Amino acid sequence: MTVMNQDVQVAIADNFIESCSKLPVDSREKAFRFLLKFKRNPLGQGANLEKLTMCRDKNLYSARIDKASRAILKKSESGSVLLLLWADTHDEAYRWAQNRVCEINPETGAIQLYTVDEQTIANERAPEETQTGLFANVRDRHLLKLGVPKALLPKIHRMQQKIDLIEAEDEVPRDCFEALTFLADGEPLEDVLLLVDELRGEQERVDTSDFEKALINPYSQQKFYVGPSEKELKAALDAPLEKWRVFLHPSQRKIVQRDWNGPVRLLGGAGTGKTVVALHRAKWLAENRCTADQKILVTTFTKNLATDIANNLAAICLDGQMAHVEVVNLDRWVNEFLQRNNYRFTIDYGKQADELWRKAFESRSDSLDSKFDEKFFREEWANIIQPEEVLTLKEYFKVSRTGRGIRMGRKERKLVWPVFEEYRVLQNERGIREPADAMRDACGLLQHMGKKPFNHVIVDEAQDMSSQAFKLLRTMVDEHPNDIFITGDAHQRIYGRPVVLGRCGIEVRGRSKKLKINYRTTDEIKTWAISVLQGVSVDDLDGGEDRFEQYTSLLHGENPCIRRFENVEKEVEGVVELISALKANGLAQESLCVVARTNSVVDSYGTMLNERGVPTYRILGTAIDERKKQGVRLATMHRVKGLEFDAMIIAGANADMIPNAALTTDDPMVKVSILNKERALLHVAATRAKKYVFVTGYGEQSPFLEM
Repeated sequence: MTVMNQDVQVAIADNFIESCSKLPVDSREKAFRFLLKFKRNPLGQGANLEKLTMCRDKNLYSARIDKASRAILKKSESGSVLLLLWADTHDEAYRWAQNRVCEINPETGAIQLYTVDEQTIANERAPEETQTGLFANVRDRHLLKLGVPKALLPKIHRMQQKIDLIEAEDEVPRDCFEALTFLADGEPLEDVLLLVDELRGEQERVDTSDFEKALINPYSQQKFYVGPSEKELKAALDAPLEKWRVFLHPSQRKIVQRDWNGPVRLLGGAGTGKTVVALHRAKWLAENRCTADQKILVTTFTKNLATDIANNLAAICLDGQMAHVEVVNLDRWVNEFLQRNNYRFTIDYGKQADELWRKAFESRSDSLDSKFDEKFFREEWANIIQPEEVLTLKEYFKVSRTGRGIRMGRKERKLVWPVFEEYRVLQNERGIREPADAMRDACGLLQHMGKKPFNHVIVDEAQDMSSQAFKLLRTMVDEHPNDIFITGDAHQRIYGRPVVLGRCGIEVRGRSKKLKINYRTTDEIKTWAISVLQGVSVDDLDGGEDRFEQYTSLLHGENPCIRRFENVEKEVEGVVELISALKANGLAQESLCVVARTNSVVDSYGTMLNERGVPTYRILGTAIDERKKQGVRLATMHRVKGLEFDAMIIAGANADMIPNAALTTDDPMVKVSILNKERALLHVAATRAKKYVFVTGYGEQSPFLEM
């Protein structure tokens, strides 16, 4: 946070917020009061600023929080900037400060905080050409260009393996740690240098004494909180681990805070912060690009994701900003919009489909081959007729059916078409429409109404949206700068089917970006979750292919653990033991989640866990996860999309459940689609975990676990 007061800027580091959360309970509340008082009058007598002469950085100071606790600050030489860096008990705060250095990097212009230990100072390393180790092939001038402080060069060259870099994470500035991680993962130096240069943008000459200017640097804003409201400050202290609320990576900030000359597509693997970018994009548009009567639509596929987004957006937006924003899943918006406009149909989400298809199938020609069973018609409708918007037999003759299991010429198409016509007739008689039909009808209404309902549209989890949905979204907003912003990852497609945005009137060429740093899961979990998708070709939402390139996690931990048991009772006992061990390791039961493939299986595991003394809390389809309610979380694998936990226990990972044996088909195209979605579902469940993944089951193991 940066606050102007008496010509002094006060900025709060992420370290400070996190360290405040570890103070004793009484001191935490006093730390909040200290912050409010300090930001109003940083040079007041109550601050009791004391210069720390024993520190390596000669411009570090301490300030009194209460009798037992101290804050550590950096004061610029001009005295115009104060940076709050750390909070701790008296002696520990001074010990933390002793070898810390806070300065402006002469290459990047970013404010960096790092540790210089005695070994680094004492070490006089050999010339570069004699060096061995993790970064032996990287010259000093390149390390400096990546943002490595000159004082840390000996430390970097001592690193022999990636584990040495991982263990030094808290001692190395965040920006150069990321660059070094890319190098350690095998990325070419030239590519990493290009990436860093792209994020920095045009650089003026760096003045290493100008902290006011340095606070504007995107790498500085990744670490220092810039935002004057007390609401934001209180929210940050109440949820210190939810750094996304206030700290954006430069790659994210560059996407959020700019004008785009048309639709934007943002890709990125699980945990890269796509939803965070969407939230901050909505906030930025509301604050900077909306006049009094202009509206922003933030939409997604499911109700529960829309609920989660609305709650998270309210946490970072002021009331005046939220007044510009409508957060709703698209199906609900369509339903409400059509009802307001006297729509004469009811939208059916599948409840009546079985009966209507049975009746339509009964009307088939007696000369129709037996291979054209009811399942064929339903799959043909879902995969060809609806997505390709086939309304007449003439259109059906022309449409491509590439990949479908049964080859059909004009004769066969003419024979089967009456069944589809009868299905339409039955829908009309019942007065119902499917969601895709309702979206087409909504498009027609909007085109005749003239004025569009929104000035900006933001779509999250776009991989699950249909082509009809994107055509509707294009109709909901006029074509102009900043009109449509789309985030998605087809590796996580668990509902929809591939679409091509360009065919839906949404042109994203030249405005496509990709996030590459995973902030949620450990590298070990990320690697395992990617292996689940081995052999699956994934689209980029616009007709191309999306690959896991430069997808890096900065966190490390234990490998996911697969455990097999004799029967379900033994499995549940094993899950109880896992929960006990995780709690003994310091994890709160609210941060543990047990998931299974279906609602009935989840309920079954919940009952057995309760019988064994484990309190549980069920996250239902449309309800939010109320973290204040006690109990190990229980949910379906679908429901946890968009959530995160310290540990995920994926239970019932048996051959007949993952993939779900109930989803059977003889059509090769549909079969591939089903299996890909089932793999994506396991990938999604695993990537909800921040620290641990356990996969349990009994009997025959899921084939997806055979890697």
